Amino acid sequence: MFVVGIEGFGRHFVAWNLAALLQAPIYADHHAPYRSWNAAGLVSVFERWEGKKYPVVLVDTRDAVVPVDMWLWCVAPDVKEATLAKERIDTTGINALLIVNGSKQKSLFGDVLAAVPWEEQQTQAILMGMPLVTLVPPFAHHFQPIVEVVKKCT
Repeated sequence: MFVVGIEGFGRHFVAWNLAALLQAPIYADHHAPYRSWNAAGLVSVFERWEGKKYPVVLVDTRDAVVPVDMWLWCVAPDVKEATLAKERIDTTGINALLIVNGSKQKSLFGDVLAAVPWEEQQTQAILMGMPLVTLVPPFAHHFQPIVEVVKKCT
C-alpha cells in the first residue's frame, strides 16, 4: 500500500479530485468537508484506519498512526510561500512534492510538481457533490503530473 499525505492550502480540494482520478480512498477525520462534498459518493472516504488495505490511500488528517510514504504540500499561489515550503522540505529531508493550488502559472514558482488553477466551476462541483475532474473532465489534465508520480511509486 502506498500512502500519500496531503497538507497545506486547499488540500481537501486537491485530495478529493486526485482520489477520483486515482480511484483511491481518502482517510480523513470527521472535520474534513468530504461528508458534504461527496454527496454523489464517487470517492471512498473513511475515518478509521485499522484494517484498510488499498493500493493507494490519500491521507488528509494529522493522525500520527498512519505512516506516509510521500507528501504533497499544497501552497497558495505566492512565490514567498512556495520558496519557504521548498526550504522546509530541503531542511527536513522528507519525501514531499509541491503543488501550487490556485494558479496556472507553474513556472513562476520554481521546482513544483503541478499547478492546479482556480476554476469557477469548483463551487458548482462541491454543490453537486462530485469532484471537479468528474464534472469537467478536461480539468483533470492539471492533475496528470501528480497522478503519474503516484502511479510510478505504486
